[in-house]
Amino acid sequence: NEALGGARILYDAAGSERNIRAAAHVVAQAFRSVDGNLGRANQFLTYQRFGPQGPDGKPNTPDDVRANHLAAARYPPSNPARDKRFAEAVKSCPNNYQGYRSKAFLYVYWGKPKESAQHFRLAFKACADKVVPTACHELVLIGMKAYKSSFFGLDQIFEYISFGPKGKSGKENIADPFRGL
Repeated sequence: NEALGGARILYDAAGSERNIRAAAHVVAQAFRSVDGNLGRANQFLTYQRFGPQGPDGKPNTPDDVRANHLAAARYPPSNPARDKRFAEAVKSCPNNYQGYRSKAFLYVYWGKPKESAQHFRLAFKACADKVVPTACHELVLIGMKAYKSSFFGLDQIFEYISFGPKGKSGKENIADPFRGL
């Protein structure tokens, strides 16, 4: 369904908690419109907030959410003319902070979350110190959220960026969230 794909792009591009919440409700409405019931809509909202283990945070209990429905939602279909314009726009961007950032946003709207996350990461690595907070937020709240198709777990990515694999406590073992990019 194209409406669901468009809602997914809206969710992917949302970069603040307020906008993410609003976009999540648009996605839930799209699920409801497609399905004619609240099943996937409610499961989607629960997954985004609590992850696969559900509200109780424990695995293998009745409140578990078995699927991240957003990950299965297809982006709007592409067409050669649209793809050509996006490719030209990406190619025109320089390989510096601003260029990587522009490429990342283009990839979000093109429906290419992995490429978006890759370029937000390149922007983060290339940015000046004064824009580190912005680059970090965009990398996590837009790039990684789109790549993971979920808001859940982004706090661990922030912690990894801020403190490395040992985390804030210095005793954790946070897996590299960028492995595979």
